[in-house]
Amino acid sequence: MPLFLLRALDRPDEARTADRPALDLTTDPAERTLLQERAASWPPMAHQGAGLPLSCCQ
Repeated sequence: MPLFLLRALDRPDEARTADRPALDLTTDPAERTLLQERAASWPPMAHQGAGLPLSCCQ
């Protein structure tokens, strides 16, 4: 699924996961900055720190 669609559908965990390979692959400083800022702007992943089993959050 395209990244813009994941963001538009408010699916931050999937968008963040999709951004990771792009960040690893790019060497362009401006693109790296954009990807890093975008990743930092998402709320924490739903299953981190919630103290709940992942199955309850899906």
